Amino acid sequence: MIRTITVFVLALIALFGTSLAQPEKDMKAGGGIVYQNDNSLLGIEARGLYYFSDKWAAQVGATYYVVGADEGLTYYDLAFNVRYDILNQKKLSIYANLGYLMYAVSQDTESQLSDVSNTANLLNMAVGLDIPVTDMLDIYGEICIPYLLDEDGGLRTFFRIGVYYNL
Repeated sequence: MIRTITVFVLALIALFGTSLAQPEKDMKAGGGIVYQNDNSLLGIEARGLYYFSDKWAAQVGATYYVVGADEGLTYYDLAFNVRYDILNQKKLSIYANLGYLMYAVSQDTESQLSDVSNTANLLNMAVGLDIPVTDMLDIYGEICIPYLLDEDGGLRTFFRIGVYYNL
């Protein structure tokens, strides 16, 4: 399944990345806060965005959850997405993401010599909006509904809000 997602993402880049005009601002970096609804977790996120056409972008992000985890547990995730801007205006962008999300839980053991870790692979689907505040700063908000690819499947819900700095 992961191989299929990788081929899909590379095909999108090959099809649309070379044939469309380059945007004015092609890179963004930023971060924000994430609320994971299923486990009531609050985390901090760092993310980057690279536009390879006017409407298509590659997005990568990492989240470390700092509030809500049980003692001895550490939650984090890594996301790799392809983003399509449905509406891209000067005052508002509405977009959709599709990609891969690796969600992990690590448990510290009593001996501190080793960790017990669980990793879940998810198909990441999201919709969101970017609102430019200045020429250099954008505010983003996003609702993610990843689908668990392992075991029995299932949906999760993430809410993300933050700031992008246009590079």
